[in-house]
Amino acid sequence: MPALLLAALAIDIEPIFFGLHGFFHTFLGGIVGATALSGVLWLLRRPVNLVMAVAGVPYPATFRSVWTGALFGFWIPVLLDSVVYSHLKPLFPFTFNPFYCAGSYPVVAFFCEVCAALAVFLLFIRLVRQKMRH
Repeated sequence: MPALLLAALAIDIEPIFFGLHGFFHTFLGGIVGATALSGVLWLLRRPVNLVMAVAGVPYPATFRSVWTGALFGFWIPVLLDSVVYSHLKPLFPFTFNPFYCAGSYPVVAFFCEVCAALAVFLLFIRLVRQKMRH
């Protein structure tokens, strides 16, 4: 979970430094970014595990689970942004965007809001169940 969240945040920092969406807003860039982030998180796994345990969400990570989370954390925004922005090239080195759909921003935004609300609700349920067991 930490890898997925950090990757999803990291990919949206790219436009701040490089203008428009660039290399990391491609599936290939996502692999590179996920690998780099996973290496850092793996080195920091003890403090990350401690933070997660204190937060009530234990995270017994393997490198594979960290890398998979980071990969999804990069690829999901690439896919969602590719639907909304015509200038993205998610299949780099190919220069076309087969996912673009004009006028789709409200649908993508609504989908993200529903997913965020569902995630918060499920986390709340999990924390309540843990509290009831102890």
